[in-house]
Amino acid sequence: MTKLVEKKIPLTTYVSYALLVFYVILIISIRLKIPDAGTLITLITGLYKQFGYGIVFVSGILEAMFLIGMYVPGTAAILLGAVVAKSGAVSLPLIIIFGTIGMLIGYTINYYLGKHGWYHVLAKFGLEKGIVETEKKMKQHGIKAIAIGYISPNSGSLISTAAGVMKMPFGKFILMSAVCQLFWSTVWGIIAFILGPLFVELTLKYFTYIIWLAIAGWLLWKYVIKKKETS
Repeated sequence: MTKLVEKKIPLTTYVSYALLVFYVILIISIRLKIPDAGTLITLITGLYKQFGYGIVFVSGILEAMFLIGMYVPGTAAILLGAVVAKSGAVSLPLIIIFGTIGMLIGYTINYYLGKHGWYHVLAKFGLEKGIVETEKKMKQHGIKAIAIGYISPNSGSLISTAAGVMKMPFGKFILMSAVCQLFWSTVWGIIAFILGPLFVELTLKYFTYIIWLAIAGWLLWKYVIKKKETS
């Protein structure tokens, strides 16, 4: 008698599909209600004048935290801060600094969770492979893997968690993280600052295409991972 083994579906799969449905509904419902770039920037400028640095700081923490950052658009909030800085409502250097400090706090949380058992919890969410692969890359490429990894907070969250799992000395970890993240925050901040309203205009103009492209890329990634597991 053949015993059938039911494969347990990771919790993140359910969460991802639920969020996918939510985002699709959100896109359809607000697509025609989004104001033009000038109006949107005017609205956001008032908000950032009062709470800009706090928004960027908290967004940085949430965006850098492993698992949470996958579902929180923290990067968008930080880049909008850089766009608003062009009007003089906020300071670009301070936006970069507060965003970087926030992300470093998020990465530090990842580090200690990785160091003290987060690694074992990941298996329940189906995310253990990502940490294992990141750990291998860090062992092979060292500082190069960390420097490239911090180009995005999502990949940075993997790097910081893997650093904790590897028991990397905290002083070394936080120093490399600070240097690399400050570099990338500065690069992306300057790009958003230079483009200014054009950055928001392009984002709004191609908003739907960007979302659908991201969804298609995510589905393709899930398909490739599934093929590798079954082969």
